[in-house]
Amino acid sequence: MALLIESQVRARAQRVTGIYKTAASVLTEHVQKQAPVEHHDIFLSHAFEDKELVLGVALLIEDLGYSVFLDWRDDPSLDRKNVTQKTAEKLRLRMRSSKCLFFSTTQHASESKWMPWELGFKDGHNTRAAILPVSQQSTEAYAGQEYLAGY
Repeated sequence: MALLIESQVRARAQRVTGIYKTAASVLTEHVQKQAPVEHHDIFLSHAFEDKELVLGVALLIEDLGYSVFLDWRDDPSLDRKNVTQKTAEKLRLRMRSSKCLFFSTTQHASESKWMPWELGFKDGHNTRAAILPVSQQSTEAYAGQEYLAGY
């Protein structure tokens, strides 16, 4: 059973982007408006390739009153193409300052090299990590990567 259906998540993202805005421009506006937040309720681990879905997931969670950390939205100085030890340390700091981690299983999640690392780090840090399935349609069972069954 999927917690989030792609069409619903995309619809939420599109409500904020509207006809004339792109997801990237909405995210830029968010960064400019948001005061620096040191602590978040949720660190959202995700595949960058699923940007629109991830935006929708974050917005749906924020609609419930929680603060969500998205690396490319809330810390735009992080360069995904030039990953360094400094990048990893910054992500560790952000995960430590978040109460929990949601592992968003979108279409490209299995291709991400960062997501398993983030999940393992946060689980080892305070064991507050959960899988957040996002699928194309409602299902009776989640058939994700084998190691995710432990969460």
